[in-house]
Amino acid sequence: MYESIQDAVASFRLLPGETLAAPEVLRHVAELSFRQRADGKWVHKMDRRTLRREPIQLDGELARIRCPALLIKAAQSPVLSESFALAMAARMVRGGWWSWRIPTITCRSIIPWGWSPR
Repeated sequence: MYESIQDAVASFRLLPGETLAAPEVLRHVAELSFRQRADGKWVHKMDRRTLRREPIQLDGELARIRCPALLIKAAQSPVLSESFALAMAARMVRGGWWSWRIPTITCRSIIPWGWSPR
């Protein structure tokens, strides 16, 4: 809970924190991530408790995906390397049908959803 939108925006963090997004883009996302309550306090629009969970180990889970699945990565992703994306696709039952090509989105960045207080 924050006294002002400025305090709320100053607390905004992405999870994971790596991003190539410009500061003005992050500020805009932060400004849209809060709402003012009737008592004047500012709160995050998303329930932060949904972010508090054990990390998912996908190694065994990827092989259980039976339907066609598409793994897309941002071309300049600081989080997901092409070699790791290829390894993930290889674990999928139907991951090889496209000759191990991982489509990439040509953009400066993709803003991951999530935040963390300071």
